[in-house]
Amino acid sequence: MLCREPEIISCVLEFLYKGDYYPRLVHNKRRASWELENAQDIHGTGGRGSSEATIFHSRVGGIILRDTAVYCAAEKYGLEELKRLSLRKQGLQSGIPVDVILRSARYAYDNTPDTDSRLRAHYLALIIRSRKTFKRSGTMQMEMEIGGKLFFDLFVAMSNHIDDLMEMK
Repeated sequence: MLCREPEIISCVLEFLYKGDYYPRLVHNKRRASWELENAQDIHGTGGRGSSEATIFHSRVGGIILRDTAVYCAAEKYGLEELKRLSLRKQGLQSGIPVDVILRSARYAYDNTPDTDSRLRAHYLALIIRSRKTFKRSGTMQMEMEIGGKLFFDLFVAMSNHIDDLMEMK
């Protein structure tokens, strides 16, 4: 089944024709870091595309991270470089609500093969790093009760993390 989300198809096509999609990834030489291009153009009249980190995905029936949907489309179309780019862009996002992160993680698990660990590992690491926020989340408790591969992988990753911490002592 082809991706039917116009914003995602637009990102894929922009990548194919221009090598990136909006907002573009730019290198800040002063800070020696990567960041996302400003959503405003140089004249301040508005951006040339969506710079929102999230989109409403009709198949999911909710909001997910746009770069996750782009990654999954790239997986479907065999675009390895677009997968790398979307994963890097997603790593620059912050302040995303717990429910959006978990919905996006489920989407990632549903739309990537078990052998593709990059996006999945990103979500597992994000949840582990933000575990205090996730611990307080009623959304997290509800999602864990639903279960699935995501939460088995999370259990394994957290167990390995704890084992690594214990070995450091």
